[in-house]
Amino acid sequence: MQIDHSENIVELKNISFAYGGKNVLEDITFNVHKGDYLGIVGPNGGGKTTLLKIIIGLLTPSHGTVHLFGQDICCFNKWSKIGYVPQKATNFDNSFPLTVEEVVTMGRYGKPKNDKIVLQSLKQVEMLEFRNKLIGDLSGGQQQRVFIAKALAGEPEIIFLDEPTVGVDLKTQEQFYRILKDLNKKLKLTLVLISHDIDVIASETTEIACVNKKLIYDNNPENFLRSEKLKKLYGSGVKFVFHTH
Repeated sequence: MQIDHSENIVELKNISFAYGGKNVLEDITFNVHKGDYLGIVGPNGGGKTTLLKIIIGLLTPSHGTVHLFGQDICCFNKWSKIGYVPQKATNFDNSFPLTVEEVVTMGRYGKPKNDKIVLQSLKQVEMLEFRNKLIGDLSGGQQQRVFIAKALAGEPEIIFLDEPTVGVDLKTQEQFYRILKDLNKKLKLTLVLISHDIDVIASETTEIACVNKKLIYDNNPENFLRSEKLKKLYGSGVKFVFHTH
């Protein structure tokens, strides 16, 4: 299946946001195209999560416009096209008696029941064999994959993930990023991933946006790691590790 990468799924124009009289974001403009795997990176407190919440309608910008699938967010109502895995998706009561399959089925809310799609979603994140396990009995990395499956079960066209690998070990992270890459390449799913881990994201994603109140954007993530723009954001004394695959 050919993907029209010229089709805009997200359009941000002149986005600014202030909280308590303090500017958090200033004049941010960029697009997310169909089929992109975009990494949004930047220093802690730089506004990454705020930007994501504006894109998915959880916050209203002080200035600027957001369009989703060509429609102003004020009028947008096709939220089933959008999947969201929040930063603290795995922070819940582990004694809650839900199986993995039941959690993923919740991703079908508002849609007809479809066990085939639920099981396929679990298979895509390599968690099918755990379908009857209690969600609270899984590791943090396994739980995070279940919540991605939950997002997939809603059959979205784009999934946003906020710091999905926080608190998981390196081996689990590598498996996690491999799964995301497969979702993007094989399923042609558009992904937007927020992370503080610049060097890993630059080696995994196809596009990168660096946010520190304002935006620095580069279509080539690896070139971005070597750019003067990065030194301005983090200081010339910061070193980044280059991952090879």
